[in-house]
Amino acid sequence: MKQTHLLVGEIVRPQGIRGEVKLRHFTDDPYRFEELDAVLRQTGEGFEPLAIDDVYLKLEGFDDRNAAETLRGAMLYVDRAHAAELAENQFFIADLLGAEAVDTKGGEIGVLKDVLTPGGT
Repeated sequence: MKQTHLLVGEIVRPQGIRGEVKLRHFTDDPYRFEELDAVLRQTGEGFEPLAIDDVYLKLEGFDDRNAAETLRGAMLYVDRAHAAELAENQFFIADLLGAEAVDTKGGEIGVLKDVLTPGGT
């Protein structure tokens, strides 16, 4: 089953004094955030939308360093409606995880558990 939300990054730490945060992005296009109006933070009840104020990742409602500190370690998502468009024969890694791998004769090889991205962030 496809996940309804795609992980796009993790907040590493506050940056500056106006609520900006440093983000470790999990997308191959870091400029992707310039096209987004908001990201989603997972909470105990589901997902909370956070509007993006600036490209350095200034999230609306987090206006000083102390507020930004509460975001440390938060994983950020987008829903599929706001996901980047993929070309033909391209897939989101999240959609590949758990896929069964078989050889050319149909023999079972195993299940995909992770995808390594050398040189990625």
